[in-house]
Order: sequence, then C-alpha cells, then structure tokens
Amino acid sequence: MRTVATEMFGLDTPIFAFSHCRDVVVEATRAGGMGVLGTTRLDPEQLEQELRWIDDHTNGRPYGLDLALPNKMEKVQPMTERERVLPAEHIRFVDDLLTRAGIPPLPPHEQDELQRQSMGYRLTAQGGMELIDVALRHPQIKLVVSALGVAPGEMIDLLHARGIKVGALVGSVEHARR
Repeated sequence: MRTVATEMFGLDTPIFAFSHCRDVVVEATRAGGMGVLGTTRLDPEQLEQELRWIDDHTNGRPYGLDLALPNKMEKVQPMTERERVLPAEHIRFVDDLLTRAGIPPLPPHEQDELQRQSMGYRLTAQGGMELIDVALRHPQIKLVVSALGVAPGEMIDLLHARGIKVGALVGSVEHARR
C-alpha cells in the first residue's frame, strides 16, 4: 500500500508502532513499518544504549523516537509534579480511566520507588535537548514525536534542519491546529 507516509519515510506499509519496548520497535521496523521508541523514563545514557541496539537490529531501516517535550518548558519540572507538567484535562482523563478500571493509586512506598527510578529525567528544555542530541547521532531516526503536544519551535527547527520529520500527539482540534 502506497501512501504519503510510506513515500515520506520509505516504508513498505503505513504502520507506526509506538512502544517503550525496543524489541517491538525493531520488529515493526523490520516488517516494513516504522517502530517509534517511547522514551519517557530514559536518561541520555540509557537512550544511547537503546538506540545503538535498535540501530544494530533494523537493517538500516528508518525508525522514530517519541519524546516528552512540552511546549512550555520551565527551568525544572520533575515528572512527579504532574500538575506542573501536564494539562489539567489530561490529568482528569487519566485519573478517570484509572478509577473506572478499578486501578488503585500506588502505595506511598511504590510511589517513592518510582520517583527514585525516574529521578534523572526532567521535563526541561535542557533535558529535552540532551535527548535530541543523542537522537541526532543516529541517522536512522527519521521521525521525532512529542508526546506532550507541539514541541518548542527551536527544537522543531533543529530537527527539521537535520531532515527529521516532527510530529505531536495532541488531545484536541485546537492543539492539532497549532
């Protein structure tokens, strides 16, 4: 099947498989689609390790990267401070899903462990640029998607200058127009 997406990225099929699992990214890519690695909990060193592994297993085929790049980045925004990082509508939506599914909040000791494991990752302009710098060392990456809406303009310009397409996961028509 030929589409604008298959032509744009040199794919055999217009399938984009978003996953935090590098094996899924590799298999989707090798099957002719585009695997897109989610990076929410990866620091630059971990990202480099994952991307090197993906590069070694995708036979030179293009793949993508999904970064958490909020448009309005402040100096420090830990992932645990979701009220400062995420739109209120998103928080309500996720909380409602969890409640309807009967999923209880994490116990405090598990929240502490989760925080400890993700301490290195910050939603800041500097943190985002560190991950983009890692991505730019991997020429097979042909798409970077911002998981938190439209990325900051300077990041989009940098990626476009390197021939990398940029996408955004959005939650409304208004966000899509932006």
